[in-house]
Amino acid sequence: MIEIQLPGQLLLLTGAEILRLLSSEPEIWKTAIRRGKAAIRRRQALARVPKEVVEAEQQLLEEVLDRCSRD
Repeated sequence: MIEIQLPGQLLLLTGAEILRLLSSEPEIWKTAIRRGKAAIRRRQALARVPKEVVEAEQQLLEEVLDRCSRD
């Protein structure tokens, strides 16, 4: 089931019902696909961490562990 929250309403539709509704409006289908692809790309971009950041974090971790081992 897919939940769609509208002002004052909650719609619960099955995947088949969504496909049937979208098949009657191909432009909405194309727009939804474009939005989905953009959302996937955005999530992937946010998940990437620049190499410099990872290296800096590793160096900082080593320094902290070194200081802790001295105590």
